[in-house]
Amino acid sequence: FFQPSYIMLYSDIIQPITVSGVYMNIMKIFPTSPLKIPYVIKEFKKVDYLSLNNYEIKEMSFQLRNHAGELISFDKDNHNPVILNLHFTNYSN
Repeated sequence: FFQPSYIMLYSDIIQPITVSGVYMNIMKIFPTSPLKIPYVIKEFKKVDYLSLNNYEIKEMSFQLRNHAGELISFDKDNHNPVILNLHFTNYSN
């Protein structure tokens, strides 16, 4: 499989932001490792708070996409999960 140089994390729970004149629900963009390893571990030292679409969340949906915006395919034999640690606060700017 083609390994992208960075991954974009999308979610329907956040308000869209403007990226190159287009509104998108991007939560984070992060680089992948140039090494040929079967996993990516990325921990962010700076916490980013994003505005939510709705404050009564019943369901969350996330997508990982490559630099072209295409869904990232995972090897069907790779049973390693994708784990997201999200932090919510009622702090407002």
